[in-house]
Amino acid sequence: MSDLRAFYAQPEYEPEPRRIVGWAMAEHMRTELVTDALAMALHQRRPEAG
Repeated sequence: MSDLRAFYAQPEYEPEPRRIVGWAMAEHMRTELVTDALAMALHQRRPEAG
């Protein structure tokens, strides 16, 4: 018997210019999968000052 696991991906799209600005992968479909992808998207679009 093989040890198969499912992975779920959550992309966050920017409407213009239609690109992925954040994503997350996990072995579950809980809320933090979406919030991790959103956090990455926000960081990509609004980097820290300095």
